[in-house]
Amino acid sequence: MKPLSWKEVSNEESYEDHVNSVLELWRGKFKNTHLPSLSRILTLDGEYVNNLVEVSIILHDTGKLFLGYQEALRGKKEAISRGEYRHEIVSAALTFFIVSADELYLTSGAILLHHEPILMGQVGRYAERYLTITDIERRLRKTCGDTIEFDSEGIDWTCKKLQNYPFNKYIPEEIKVDDALEKIKELMLILCVKCSPQRRASLRLKVSSLGTLLSILDSVAANKNRKLLDGGGTFITKRAEKAEVSLAWL
Repeated sequence: MKPLSWKEVSNEESYEDHVNSVLELWRGKFKNTHLPSLSRILTLDGEYVNNLVEVSIILHDTGKLFLGYQEALRGKKEAISRGEYRHEIVSAALTFFIVSADELYLTSGAILLHHEPILMGQVGRYAERYLTITDIERRLRKTCGDTIEFDSEGIDWTCKKLQNYPFNKYIPEEIKVDDALEKIKELMLILCVKCSPQRRASLRLKVSSLGTLLSILDSVAANKNRKLLDGGGTFITKRAEKAEVSLAWL
């Protein structure tokens, strides 16, 4: 049974279809429009930036391959809360195990924040201003226990998608929650603590630039596949269409 990316009642979208749709969208008009400016912001070669974007796309939903999340999508009784779990947190942690490059903080940071309005909205309900390691640990312990096990078919497919990129091709089929927490802690230290204010501002600009692009690509692709199935499209795309900016060239 192929892993899912989304499911509502009898309508569903496979994990593979969603990732391929986001890649297709990027390789179309978005790449031509965004790659030059993104390369300037990241101060990296265009080909390398393209690889970062495509690897970010391939990995952005790997957290959905968690077996407990797949059970929740399929409506299994006593399944985990999808909102409590937050797949992007696990996707960001898993990226640290996969991307063996100096820019891994860019991909992990962008993936962690590609659903920022939803994630920070949840954090705000706890009267907190920031996402913290304490909150992340609470979420993972409650939904995953001590180990996060992933769908093997989804992991195999994702490994094959990574074959053409200059990064590590191995993805573990399970990770310890303790290890995931260490990776997220390391990411947060890099982006928020272990540098000068100037360096921190530069890193945040780079992560937010890649993250915003990933968020729009993810939402537009999902909207295209789900528009007739979920009441008019995804949260971000509905508002982007009202602004008439990010979709103007489509």
